[in-house]
Amino acid sequence: MKIIVATLALSLVLVGCTAESQNLNTSANNPADSGNQAAVIDQTYTIDQVVQANSADRCWTIVDGKVYDITSFIDRHPGGVEKIQQTCGRDATDLFQNKHGGQPQPKETLASLQIGSLQ
Repeated sequence: MKIIVATLALSLVLVGCTAESQNLNTSANNPADSGNQAAVIDQTYTIDQVVQANSADRCWTIVDGKVYDITSFIDRHPGGVEKIQQTCGRDATDLFQNKHGGQPQPKETLASLQIGSLQ
C-alpha cells in the first residue's frame, strides 16, 4: 500500500512539473505571452524584407503600414489557403479592407499577428 501511495504522489509531482515547464516554454516561444509584445511591435521592416517573405513557409504581409507574419494563419484562414497566400510578400491593405473592412474579428486576428511596422 505504501508503494502505491508513494508512486501516486510521485506521479502527481511529475505531472505538475511537466505542466509548469510547458507554460514556461510557451511564454518563451511567444513574445506576446512573455510581456514583450511592445518590443516586437516596435520593430521596423523594409519593403524588401517583406517581399522576401513570400511563401507558405514564411508569409509576411503589410496592412495599413504594419507588418504581419501570417504564416501560422494560412491553414486556418476561413476564406481558404489561396486567398491568404496571395497576400504573402506584399501590401494587402486594399485586399484586407475590401474583404474585411469594419469587421472586428478579422481585425483582431490580424492584430495578434503583428510583428512590426513598415519602415
